[in-house]
Amino acid sequence: MIEFNSNAILIVICIYLLYLSFKPSIYDQLLNGFYEADPDFCDEAGIDMFYLYLNNDATIWGDRSCYILASIDDEIIINEPTTAHITSQLTWSNFSSNLTTPKYFNVKFDIDDSDIFPSEQKIRFYPSIGKIVLYTGDTITAVLYKNGANSELKNVDECD
Repeated sequence: MIEFNSNAILIVICIYLLYLSFKPSIYDQLLNGFYEADPDFCDEAGIDMFYLYLNNDATIWGDRSCYILASIDDEIIINEPTTAHITSQLTWSNFSSNLTTPKYFNVKFDIDDSDIFPSEQKIRFYPSIGKIVLYTGDTITAVLYKNGANSELKNVDECD
């Protein structure tokens, strides 16, 4: 009869959880693309436009290049090529294969002016509709939708 050592089982479970936390998921790949705020969000936030581009060059550590662009009264307030460090949150919905349930990520943008746009935020990602909600605590920073045409043009450009 085989005896199971409880410490060995605990170590295997810890290693597996570490693997899951560092393993890129399909949702990490679905995050890439061009996102834009809808007019209703822009009106409510008092901005003209807000765009976010997440490149598909994610490293195993979750770093990927991105671009943030926003304006108020035709004056650009954010125009930042930067890096986004995106890590998956350990929530039950992130382990679900259901594309209609939101997936949760932590994100840290390498930006200088965090007064206008917080550098550390959370992402609620809806893969079935291509929606991203950026937020800190109870404050929603942006509600963005994937622009499929612009995202695909970037992919086609990279293939040439």
